[in-house]
Amino acid sequence: MIRLLLSLSVIFILGCWISLGESMERFSVDKNEPLLLSAHAYRAALPAAAYDINRLVASAQQAGFSIRLYDGKTLSYYQGTTLCTSCTVAQDREFMSRVPALYVDGGLFLLRIVTPLYRYTVRPSPTDIGQYEIAIQPMSNIGGFTATTEILQKLVELDVISTTAIQVTLEEMTVLPGTKLPKVPDGIKLDSALYGLSLMPDWHEFASTQQIDMWGLRVRTVIELNSATAELSQAYNIIIEARSSSGLVRALIPVHSLSEVARDPAIKIIRPQFIPRG
Repeated sequence: MIRLLLSLSVIFILGCWISLGESMERFSVDKNEPLLLSAHAYRAALPAAAYDINRLVASAQQAGFSIRLYDGKTLSYYQGTTLCTSCTVAQDREFMSRVPALYVDGGLFLLRIVTPLYRYTVRPSPTDIGQYEIAIQPMSNIGGFTATTEILQKLVELDVISTTAIQVTLEEMTVLPGTKLPKVPDGIKLDSALYGLSLMPDWHEFASTQQIDMWGLRVRTVIELNSATAELSQAYNIIIEARSSSGLVRALIPVHSLSEVARDPAIKIIRPQFIPRG
């Protein structure tokens, strides 16, 4: 265990973050400053907190972010403080390729930020329910304390957190683009591509390489129900776009809650609706 002797307290645990329901083997690294390695990825769970979305949006606007706002009814796009009146849903994928970016979906948010040495995402955690996490992808080897301190300072500037005096634990992620997708645990009725998506360090990056259709913090899916009359739980934060008489549902599901939704006994399988090529 190593702690940074500043206002920030950091623990570095480099091990295996594999999947929901599977054990995690961890080991501590005892060095002056552990390195975060290029071509690897790391995640850290943020302490549970109530986030002020309005303050976050205002801070991101002042910082010039590309911002995609969905309030449950209306989808709006901003570049900094300027409302993009020409932006349409047809340009959604192009807009979501921009960084730095903030996506807001009701009470949920996702940040994507790039620096010369690393890029990172702040998003709802698919493994720590109700919490947010930071997923870091170094583009060159960088000191772990250096990167984590810079990231937390940026999150203070953006009003995501109020202080850097928090404790975070870094874990190495093993589900990465180009690696074999993990086995979907029993009881989670997800296509392997969707299960892998939820555990990737950058959802949008992976989705674009797999022709998976992202919609902000959500992914467009096809849900196959066990029967034509089966009903999905009203507790899920999903947007149903269409339903057939045979029991197929086209729905937008928050990526972090894919595994939770896929446990519904009414569901036979959830698969992605792929973006047509060409």
